[in-house]
Amino acid sequence: MLTAVLWLFILALLTLALGGLWGDYLDNKALRFALAPGFLLVLAWKHVACVLTGAKARESKPFGPGDEILIHADPKLPGLGHPVMATLPFLGAVVVLAVVNYFVLGWSLIRSLPAPPMLPAALAEIGPFFRGLGEYLGESTDMFLYLFGRLGGRGALAVYFTACIVFAIRPCYRDTKFLLLSVAVLAGLALLIDFLGIGFTRRTSGNQDLLAWTEVSLRNLGLLVATAIALLIVSGLSIGSVRLTAWVREGRAREKARRHGEKKEA
Repeated sequence: MLTAVLWLFILALLTLALGGLWGDYLDNKALRFALAPGFLLVLAWKHVACVLTGAKARESKPFGPGDEILIHADPKLPGLGHPVMATLPFLGAVVVLAVVNYFVLGWSLIRSLPAPPMLPAALAEIGPFFRGLGEYLGESTDMFLYLFGRLGGRGALAVYFTACIVFAIRPCYRDTKFLLLSVAVLAGLALLIDFLGIGFTRRTSGNQDLLAWTEVSLRNLGLLVATAIALLIVSGLSIGSVRLTAWVREGRAREKARRHGEKKEA
């Protein structure tokens, strides 16, 4: 359970990085429509959060521009209002992905998805963790290819829906600190549960089904993390190259204009 919560925290950071990289492009309506399932799902969860916290929804704009797809009043629920508004759409989208993939891919294939490695608990474990992370990304890439190559439409649908979720769950600026704080609190609770040895952390005859769902949720979470890392690497190289080229061209244009002005003065 602790591993799942910590990977949720990493997923939140990855979506923030993707949002910063893709921010200008995600304001494009055509791209928003292409990723519509994810944005509409997050919007629906935001409306649920408004009902639970007493915040009045004012304007829905899932197709942009901006990162705030639902304009709402401040929640009336004291203390927990803002954390719930920030966290529920994020967690809800992850849960829906697990359910959708269960029906699209099937139980046996979901359980065959690679699980993200355990996070390091000591300095000596950092090296093995990064080696395990590299192996995990390789296994995830193989799984992506398998989903596309062997399962056809079902596999493409699963990867497409996962990508939609990755782009859509990026928190808006106002919700960022509340989301990270909420996940940190959940990590503390998970650490306490693991320490006490209760909940989903032990195999007993009474919690086999719950434990299976926990493993499946972790594997779906891993699929989200692997997708986010892959998108961040690929888009970082491509978008970074485009921005670098534009910066070089702008620099050359300014230098040309400066030289032209010097010639006129001479």
